[in-house]
Amino acid sequence: MSLRERMAEMRRYLSVVMICAILHNLIVISANWLGLYSVLALLLSFVVVTPTGYVLHTLHTFGEGFSWARFARFTSGIIGGSLISLAVMFLLCTVLKVAVFIATPLSTLALFIWNYSSARWAVVAAPKRPW
Repeated sequence: MSLRERMAEMRRYLSVVMICAILHNLIVISANWLGLYSVLALLLSFVVVTPTGYVLHTLHTFGEGFSWARFARFTSGIIGGSLISLAVMFLLCTVLKVAVFIATPLSTLALFIWNYSSARWAVVAAPKRPW
């Protein structure tokens, strides 16, 4: 992949990430505002944002086809990221007593590199089947 192609992919990735990050932050902050515990708010976000992100990355970012195997790999990457997010939220909100509306965007930033690597692995770097 040329540098120009990689940069175009990164721009597409960033556009999808922004959509997913905004959706995630809206879900977590709104759910918390409505009284839902932060862990449950993160689970709700996971259920909504994971398939949304997979569809957008598959169609827009990487231009690859859909498959259950790719979705499973994508979901496993998101689970890893969700564990990171959960740990960051616990540290910031429970231990350090940082407000959720501040902690949520900080945890989102912490996931940026992890999510790009895992999304690319799930959608593009998947083993090609000979059949």
